[in-house]
Amino acid sequence: MATHTTTTVVQGTMYQQQDEFRKGICSCFDNISVCALGYFCPCCAMASARSEFDGSNWCFNCLCLGSPIALRNITREGYNLKGSCIEDVLCGYCLGPCSICQSWQEIRERGPVSQVRGPVSDWNNTLFGCFNDTGVCVYGWGCPGCATAQARSDFDGSDCFFNFCFLTSCLLRSIVREGYNIEGSCLADMCIPLFCPNCAACQLLSEARTRGRVGNTASVVQTTTQSQPMPQKMA
Repeated sequence: MATHTTTTVVQGTMYQQQDEFRKGICSCFDNISVCALGYFCPCCAMASARSEFDGSNWCFNCLCLGSPIALRNITREGYNLKGSCIEDVLCGYCLGPCSICQSWQEIRERGPVSQVRGPVSDWNNTLFGCFNDTGVCVYGWGCPGCATAQARSDFDGSDCFFNFCFLTSCLLRSIVREGYNIEGSCLADMCIPLFCPNCAACQLLSEARTRGRVGNTASVVQTTTQSQPMPQKMA
């Protein structure tokens, strides 16, 4: 009996090749329920959209997501869609409800990114281990907002200036933690940056630098199959 081993390389957390939006900014009427919620209760619509995107907590998203700008950027970066942070700002600010509907329909079209994440893991860097890296320590204590924004940039390649200006520290911690599938809770994502911002910034930046950018890692899966020997013909 012959044995054959097939090696398959499975890429990491998020999408590798850039793609276009499948839903246009003015396609909000393609789904009436999404359209109605996006226009009459945008906060609930944004919370539902991100929860479907990465499995994050709905109440946390309702409290901390903040604006259509943040939702569009998270969606675009997560699916690696073509565009820029400037477009995210303009669409979210000028066409807020339409931007929400576009992002939510895009998420429903493509499915959750949690389908391609790895197993749940613990933090590699403790909250009070900020002195383990002198450079990170100085950065986190000198400008915790900048360090937290840089952590997300190291995590998914997003624009650091955009992260600093438009996303809260609580949301940034949630994005990185959910993206790496690190064990924790939305309550900790809210409380730790509020009550211990410097240590939280150092931990997040150290974690992003330890794990690296999502999509750059790969796991190898080996599949072994057995085949029956071919019967020999009688002379």
